Parts: sequence; structure tokens; C-alpha cells
Amino acid sequence: MKKAPRTMAVVAVSLLALVGCSYSPADAAVVDGIRVTDAEVQATAPVLAPLLQTPSNAAPIVVQSEVQGVIAERLGAAKGIPLTDAARQPVIAADPALTTLAKDPASAAFAARLANLQIVVQAVGDQELLTACNAAQVEMNPRYGAWSPDQCAITVDLGGLSRPAPTSAATQG
Repeated sequence: MKKAPRTMAVVAVSLLALVGCSYSPADAAVVDGIRVTDAEVQATAPVLAPLLQTPSNAAPIVVQSEVQGVIAERLGAAKGIPLTDAARQPVIAADPALTTLAKDPASAAFAARLANLQIVVQAVGDQELLTACNAAQVEMNPRYGAWSPDQCAITVDLGGLSRPAPTSAATQG
């Protein structure tokens, strides 16, 4: 009879741990509770890809830029920096890539977030953005890599086995 209450307690703690996680497979990232959905990334990446030297990197670049943008928008709000259409318009107009992204409905919100990022960095500087990156709670979908707050960027884990797996030739040997 004593096992039942202990089992219930373990189940309750496990459920609480799961409820505390705000990450969902439908999210590319969650930044201080703000979701960047995988659907947004998948809609934006094909528009961004032709503008990149390495088009296959489009989705991780979108995720990284979205995370940086959310952090910048929160910093801008805290500092009273206006992030309006009127403030974004000259930033977008000055950058041909942002202009292209802003014209496509699939990537217009992404272009606005990139413009907001530029506005905030111009107003407060790189170091203050980096400080905000270090303070932000960022959860990443592992398929896009891991968030490095010190770099304010995604790092991609390429495996990192301590030793290679044996091949059939090595095991027959």
C-alpha cells in the first residue's frame, strides 16, 4: 500500500517537469515564452534561400535571426525604442535583401523582425544585445542546433562521438 502513494508522487513530479517545458515539436524555438513556430520557419526559408550563398542553410538562419529578433524586440521595448512600420521602412528600403523579403507575404514578418534587430543594435550597440542574449531563456528545437547565449547564435552539433563506431572490417579483424 505504501508503494502507491510513492508511485503517484513520482508520476506527479514527472508531469510537473513536463508541464514546465514550453518547447513543442511544432516550435523551432521559444524565446522567453515567445514561440517561433516551425511553420513560420518553413514558410520563410524558401524565400530566403535564393538570397544566400549556401541556400541549404536557410532554415537555421531563419531560426537564428528570429531568436535574435525576439531578443532585440524585447530589449527595444525595455529601452523605449520605437519599432514601428515608419521606423522599419528606411531600414528595409536600404537593404535589397530585406526589400525582397518584405515584398513576399511568406517572409514579410521575418523582414520586419530583421529590421527591428538592426534598429535596436544601432540604438544600443552590439554589446547590449549580447547582454540581452545572455539573459534570455531560449529553448531550441534540436534539429536546428543549440542556442549559444555567449555568441547570440545557433551552434550546430555535428555529432562529436568520442571514438568512431566500429566498421565491419574492424570487427572481423
